[in-house]
Amino acid sequence: MPSRSFPRRGHGVLVVRDKQGRFSNPVLITLTGGSFGWQWGVQSTDIVLVFTTPKGVEGITGGKVTLGADASVAAGPVGRQAEVATDATFRSEVYSYSRSRGVFAGIALDGSALTIDDKADAALYKRPGIMASDILAGNVTTSDESARRFLAAVTSSVGAQRTALQRSASAAPAPAAPKPQAKPAPGSAKSFPLSDPKPGEEPK
Repeated sequence: MPSRSFPRRGHGVLVVRDKQGRFSNPVLITLTGGSFGWQWGVQSTDIVLVFTTPKGVEGITGGKVTLGADASVAAGPVGRQAEVATDATFRSEVYSYSRSRGVFAGIALDGSALTIDDKADAALYKRPGIMASDILAGNVTTSDESARRFLAAVTSSVGAQRTALQRSASAAPAPAAPKPQAKPAPGSAKSFPLSDPKPGEEPK
């Protein structure tokens, strides 16, 4: 059967974490374009995008970001590969993950576009014409219960991941200590031969 693909569209939430580890108020976004290959029937896929630099987020709030063009995107590391990764090895601006049938895996999303859902944000914050930059800066807030639960879930998830990484690091075996060099036993002495002044006679 020839390979076929179909464009996709979805809705999502954008939050930004500051240097203190606190998350911003949520901004509602849309993801359009890209294709995940032929699939039978209707199937939904959860997608998580992790931005490693402010550039991509600034592009979204400015109107639109096309993954692969405006910001480099790569399938994110999973499992032990993610545990040992450090900021030095994270070279892509965006890492993408997908979850289908309960399993997370890296996914390529080149060509997909992220845009702000202005109508949804206006409804959530009850302010027509609200700007995404004002939401992320904390200039406006919402009492919406679903937004509160979302932020609580994200904060809890990040805390659990940090704890797991700390436990993994503490469980790693410590490097073996160097073996101490052998030292002479206390009180030991070295003997040296002495010449016999009167060979053949019994010592007195």
